[in-house]
Amino acid sequence: MLFGKCVGAHNSMVIQITAFVVIAFVHWALLSASVGKLQGAPGESSTPGSAVNMRPAVGRRHTNERESAIMAYVITDTCTKDELCVEACPVDCIHPKKDEEGFEAAPQLYVDPEGCIDCGACVPVCPTNSVFLAEEVPADKQEFIAKNAEHFATA
Repeated sequence: MLFGKCVGAHNSMVIQITAFVVIAFVHWALLSASVGKLQGAPGESSTPGSAVNMRPAVGRRHTNERESAIMAYVITDTCTKDELCVEACPVDCIHPKKDEEGFEAAPQLYVDPEGCIDCGACVPVCPTNSVFLAEEVPADKQEFIAKNAEHFATA
């Protein structure tokens, strides 16, 4: 009888773990498949939430069939350039990195609005809490929205 309960509990745990792994794999596969399609091919729809553009409306502004990137995530002056956010970013949109020109001169890291997929992976890994959604940048740090955008406008 005891053996039957152990086997039942084990089977239940295996099912739960399997379900988690399947969900994680499907999420990864969808994200991987959509990364190359975020900007959309010429002539394809780029409506927020469509199959081509998985980026939420908060990260894109649409005007007259022309897309212009707006800041989704902003890094502020408390950034220590430890690159934990760079390692966490699945699309390599945080620059400059240690091996790139301008790293030493840059006072902080910046999020490229064209490459960012709004996944938020950079936020929890930042030890100095320097990464914010553009809508949530503290009032005393608002100038960093423009500084992040300017970094890539001149790059």
